[in-house]
Amino acid sequence: MAARTKPGRSTPGADRAAPLALAIALAAALAGAARATPTDTLEIADVARLARERSPEVLASDRDLAAARSDSLAARRRGARAYSLLAGATVAPRGFYDPSFTNLGDYHAQAGLEWPLRDGGERRRAIARGAVDATAAGWSRVLAARDAALSAVTLAIERLRLDEIGSGQREASGWLARLADQMGAAVRSGGRERAEALRAQLERDAADASLAATERDRETTTRELGHWLALPPGSPIALRAAPGQDERAPGVEDSARVRAAFARSPEISQAAADEARARLDLDEAQRRNTLRVSLAADAGLAGTDLTAAVPEEFRAAHPGATFPDRLRRDLGASAGVQLKLPVLDGGAPHQVAARRAALDAASLRRSSAAELADRAAVELLARWRAASQRREVALASAHRAEDHLLRMRSLYAAGATTLLELLDARRVLDDARERLAQARADVRLAVYESEVR
Repeated sequence: MAARTKPGRSTPGADRAAPLALAIALAAALAGAARATPTDTLEIADVARLARERSPEVLASDRDLAAARSDSLAARRRGARAYSLLAGATVAPRGFYDPSFTNLGDYHAQAGLEWPLRDGGERRRAIARGAVDATAAGWSRVLAARDAALSAVTLAIERLRLDEIGSGQREASGWLARLADQMGAAVRSGGRERAEALRAQLERDAADASLAATERDRETTTRELGHWLALPPGSPIALRAAPGQDERAPGVEDSARVRAAFARSPEISQAAADEARARLDLDEAQRRNTLRVSLAADAGLAGTDLTAAVPEEFRAAHPGATFPDRLRRDLGASAGVQLKLPVLDGGAPHQVAARRAALDAASLRRSSAAELADRAAVELLARWRAASQRREVALASAHRAEDHLLRMRSLYAAGATTLLELLDARRVLDDARERLAQARADVRLAVYESEVR
């Protein structure tokens, strides 16, 4: 039989178990936090962060950036001197060709060196081009992350809007269902006409259809958001709004902050990288016909007459010569200087003109990108202010619509108004709530667009 304890007192075992249970619960909570996944309840800022880290487009741009950096590193570490191993052999037996033409075959096994003494800036341009490509790839990664965050944030805000509208539609559907039931009971008791009951039921059907459409849109938006968060298809996503943080109106400091952020847009940096590439192309075209000077040197074995281990003429000049003697004779080194100066290149002036025009175009695009970014900042601030004003109006309108519906319900219960006027008040409230949800979504989108940059 279990021992009984007095109320308000615990057994010694329970006293010892309480701290242990508390520790276990705390450990479980910490473990759950450590295992937090994107399927936990997320705020919009969390959605933007996860999209920057996990979206397929960002991961692909990470690989492009790694490739560009490796290419740039290879260009810097690739020395001007080129070392190589050279080998080859040709066999021409006696009686097949004139020996003075074939040398009875030849061979070589050498180590070679090529050293451009004057290359027209090719290596310098290769290093600069690799650096520009790596910089451009870095800005492409920044742009991909920003676009992924904006896409995910836009979908998350749309999901919150649909959640808010769906909540109102479910409340309206429940209210209309109760009204239809009351009207049906009144018809059966003879207190109401059947036409009124049918009208209430039709209004309920329309509300159910609107709710079904909203739920379908919500599922579509959730699937699209899952793509940007790299979630498996069909994964649930729970969202919540940040209270008071994502519906604020723009302040005085926001104007300077937003315009400064847009002035650092990756589009401008990408246009600057394109301009740098065009400048390198122009430099290459201008130096196309400059003098090239290179030094070539080799060392190793080279000889002729492969019809015998020791050629006859060598044995005649050196009686008793052996194969190692022949190899010592073939051992040697050589060096040479090569000069190249193109003199007749009719296409060079036209190529320079083309590259100069391309550079001018790239410069204009960079200036245009900066202008468009500043214009987009001004447009965002204007859209943000307008959305904030519409939100205030919609919020007041929703409150008035709620009060109006309450009044119409009281009048209808007292027989002082008609069913159509009551249903019209219900629709006015639903419309006001939808306008409020849209205004909230517009403000949230403007806030996060200003921050995601």
